Amino acid sequence: MRRKNTTSQMMKEYIIESFLLLLQENKYEQITIGEITVKAGVNRSTYYRHFNSKDDIICAYFENLLVDYMDNAFVPDLSALEDYLLPLFTIMYKNKKELMCIHKSGHSHLLLHVFNKYFITRNNNSSNLTTLQFYYHAGGIFNINQFWFDQDMNIPPKEMAKLAVNTFPKEYLPLVQRT
Repeated sequence: MRRKNTTSQMMKEYIIESFLLLLQENKYEQITIGEITVKAGVNRSTYYRHFNSKDDIICAYFENLLVDYMDNAFVPDLSALEDYLLPLFTIMYKNKKELMCIHKSGHSHLLLHVFNKYFITRNNNSSNLTTLQFYYHAGGIFNINQFWFDQDMNIPPKEMAKLAVNTFPKEYLPLVQRT
């Protein structure tokens, strides 16, 4: 079934959704672009207009999760570190099935690329020290998520946020809250 009268964003979403469904049934390496396009109901040219690889699909999926976090859950003047992390863990937990498929395929490392991209674009200061701090912050959040993925995300989001908070010094303020 070919899709007509759809927006570019909708096409991307169909491709992402189709890839994730295929990943639940097949190994990453076995999934072909042809299978993705057939399942999504789009042409190969539509696929290549939006993505260069399956890794790009995973990155787009992670970007969507981060946008969801920022648009719906993030409050910029948080006073408690747990309130900063809990919405992220909650959104990730809602997507547990997909995230576990990505992690088990060996591709959850792409989340670090997305975190780096997001945090560095928030960096309005061009100093090397500030840029390094953003990379450090992104790496910490990424590794906390990797730990959680390794636990099959069996730790509830609230408990995960508390565990993560306990890894920081007492007066720690997340870098994104300082800017």
